[in-house]
Amino acid sequence: PDAVTKRLRGLPEEQLAKEGMTLAVETLQALRETPGVAGAYLLTSNREEVIEGLLTRAGITKASSR
Repeated sequence: PDAVTKRLRGLPEEQLAKEGMTLAVETLQALRETPGVAGAYLLTSNREEVIEGLLTRAGITKASSR
């Protein structure tokens, strides 16, 4: 989307991964509040170790699952 492109454009390369993680967290939070959405599929480019941190930052835990 244009908003994401604008947000990422111009950032130094060393900040792109961090901002991408922030975008993922914001998206997960929005999806949690969207009626009819029961899950999300995360693509991590072979960085599966970041998934737990993303879910934690988004406020998603086993106890909070619907």
